[in-house]
Amino acid sequence: MGVGTRRCAVDTNFLIDLASETPAAQGLLGLLQGARFSVIATHTVLHEAGGIAQAPRKKAHAEAIIALQNLRDWQITAIDLIPVGHGICSEFAGNLIKKGLLPNDEFHDGLIVAEAALAGAAFLISSDAHLAEIPPGDLKVALAAADLGSVDVVKPRNFFNALRARQLK
Repeated sequence: MGVGTRRCAVDTNFLIDLASETPAAQGLLGLLQGARFSVIATHTVLHEAGGIAQAPRKKAHAEAIIALQNLRDWQITAIDLIPVGHGICSEFAGNLIKKGLLPNDEFHDGLIVAEAALAGAAFLISSDAHLAEIPPGDLKVALAAADLGSVDVVKPRNFFNALRARQLK
């Protein structure tokens, strides 16, 4: 596993941003590694990126291919779960939808949050509006009810600014 012991998970959109050479994403990755975070990509994130990579008509097709090819160079570790973990994640994602915290068609977003929590990530970096709109307190309660560790969903720009500010102190 790359860099440090603290884990930070990334969403598919962050991988696409890295492949697009978005300065904010590249800067954040550098800050995370400098702060000794191990950056991880979970099963569902890799599955989504693979699906985009295999669909030439998808908008981010080329970027998904680049992202998957560069995980090792970026020191992002692919994480999978033991089989029972997949069931726990599915149940959690369904519960987020039942509670109205995610729309019906955003099941994968719930999986990504649960996978990040099961993998021990303190943060999930995502620019996905559906994840960002979940009230943090409601997410913490839902994670605790499922006996999952706490994971904070953070937007890349906000997290970059917070880490940069800590670094300057």
